[in-house]
Amino acid sequence: MVDELGFQDIQSWEPISVIKERVLDHTLFFGSLLALFAFITGSLISPTYAFSPGFYLDIGSISGLFIIYFIGNRISLRLKLAVVILFVFLIFLGSLTQYGTVSTQLTLVVIIPFLCTIAFNFRVTLFVLFGVLLSFALIAYLYISGSIESRIPNPLNNLPKLWITTGIIIFVASSIIILVMHRFNQEMDIVIKKLKKRDQELVGHLDEKNVMIQEIHHRVKNNLAVVSGLLELQVMNVESPEHKKMLQKSVNRILSIAKVHEMLYQSENFNQIPFKDYVDELAHTILKSMNSDQLDIKFESQIEIEYLNVTKGVPLGIIFNELITNSIKYGFNPNIESRIKIHVYSKEGLLHTTYEDNGVGIDDFEEAFTKSLGFSLIESLLSQIRAEHSYQTDNGFKLSFSFPSESD
Repeated sequence: MVDELGFQDIQSWEPISVIKERVLDHTLFFGSLLALFAFITGSLISPTYAFSPGFYLDIGSISGLFIIYFIGNRISLRLKLAVVILFVFLIFLGSLTQYGTVSTQLTLVVIIPFLCTIAFNFRVTLFVLFGVLLSFALIAYLYISGSIESRIPNPLNNLPKLWITTGIIIFVASSIIILVMHRFNQEMDIVIKKLKKRDQELVGHLDEKNVMIQEIHHRVKNNLAVVSGLLELQVMNVESPEHKKMLQKSVNRILSIAKVHEMLYQSENFNQIPFKDYVDELAHTILKSMNSDQLDIKFESQIEIEYLNVTKGVPLGIIFNELITNSIKYGFNPNIESRIKIHVYSKEGLLHTTYEDNGVGIDDFEEAFTKSLGFSLIESLLSQIRAEHSYQTDNGFKLSFSFPSESD
C-alpha cells in the first residue's frame, strides 16, 4: 500500500480517497479562513507588519491556499496536499519569525502532521515533523541569542524555558495526531481489504447467477423453438389455407416470445430487451412468414427508447405480432403502396406507442372486434400493462396507447 517514495497508494483506495479528499477540502477551507483572520489580526496589532517581507509572504501563502481550495478538483490529491503543506509551513514560519511565541498563527503547525498522514506514510510524516521542529528550534535560538527581534516587543521571547515548553507542546500535540491518524489508516486498510474481498466474492456469486439466468433464457428459447417447430410441421400437413394461417399465427405468437428470451440471453443485462432490434426482427419474421401474397409492404420503426424490461417487452411483442398479422391479412391489397409504422417514445413517465398502417381500414370495427380472437388478445395484453388506448379505423388502421414505463 506504500510506494518507494513513501506515498500511500491512494489510487487503489477509491472509497477512502474520496473521504480523504473531503476531509482535506474542509480542513483547507476552514484553515484558510483561520489564517486570514490571523493575518488581519496581526496587521491591526502591528502597524509595522504592513508591507513587510512577512506581510507579502503571508498574503501569497493565504492566497495560494484559497486558490488550491477552488481549483483542487483539477489536480491530484497528493499534489494538492504537498502544496497545502508547503503554504501552511510558510505561514507558520513567517509568523513565528516575526512574532515569536506570541504568534497568532502558531497553532497552524499542528495541521501539518495531520495533512501528512492523509497522503504520506508514517516515516515520511515523522520526517516532516522533524523538519518543523528543527525550524522551530532554529528560530528559537535566533530569538534567545538576540539575532532577531519580534515586531511586537515581548521579553518572553527571550526566555529559553518558554521556547522549550512551546516546542514540547508542539511535539506532543503533533505526535498524538500522527499516532491517531496512523492507527486510523491501519484500521481503514483492514476495512478496505475486507470490503475488496467481499466484493470479489459478490462478483463471483453474481457471475454464477448471470450464467444461470442466461442458461434459463436459452433453454426457454429452445423449448419455444421446439414447440413452434412442431406447429410448423402441422402447418405443412394441413391442406386448408384458412387453417394454415391460423396455425401460422400461433407459430408467430410463440416466436415473438422466443425472440425476447433469445435477446435476453445474448444481452449483458438479462432484464432489458434492446427494443428497436426486437421490433425490427419481429416484424421481419412476421412479414416473411405471413405475406403469402407477396405484397410490397414497407415497414418503418421509430423507437425512441433503448431498452425495455421483459415484463413489458413480451406483451408488446405479442400485440405487435397480432397487429402486423392483421394488417397483412386484411388491411392491404395489391393496388396500394402498403406501409406499416410503429412509433414508441417516453414522456412524463409513460411509454407512448402508436401502430398504424395505410390499408383499407375496418368498416364495421365493433363486429370485427367482437369476432376476432386477435383483438381479444390485444385487449387482454393492454389491460395487463395498464395501458390507455384508442383505435382509428377510417382510411387505414391506427392503435395508440400509453402505459407506465416502470413495472410495479
